[in-house]
Amino acid sequence: MCPIGWRGRFQEAISRSPVYSHLSSSLEGLAVLRAFGLEDRFLRQFYKYQDTNTRIYVMFIYISRWCDAELG
Repeated sequence: MCPIGWRGRFQEAISRSPVYSHLSSSLEGLAVLRAFGLEDRFLRQFYKYQDTNTRIYVMFIYISRWCDAELG
């Protein structure tokens, strides 16, 4: 794998952390979220984290394939 690919993998791992953290805290406080009607707010925030992670992951895949084609 090219050096750029390693950085991409690292960035993807960093962007994945908020997704897991937000999901975990949302599940732990699910009763409170439902009691105060905050499900939509937390869902929108989850989508933002997921979108960021997906963008970085897709870019990592593109870079990895480009490196394989050019340097492989």
